[in-house]
Amino acid sequence: MGNTGQKSGDKNIKPPEEIEETMTKQMRAERERRQTVTDAQAHQEAVVERAEDDKRTKILAAESLVIGGSTPIDEVPKPLKPPVPEPC
Repeated sequence: MGNTGQKSGDKNIKPPEEIEETMTKQMRAERERRQTVTDAQAHQEAVVERAEDDKRTKILAAESLVIGGSTPIDEVPKPLKPPVPEPC
């Protein structure tokens, strides 16, 4: 009754080359987009962390002056963080 003995998944169908090229371009573009988003998020997190470190340093310096320290804020050691790289 219409049974040819082949399962529908047995056929090895290859799409036309133009479609394969288009699919490859789409996959590459998606990978590049994800990498760009990841890089931007990492840069943003680094900038925020650097700003928070600077803020903490200034607060600690101000608190030490209030308590009786005599170190001007310009002489307070900066946090030991590497500079934040610029996005590509």
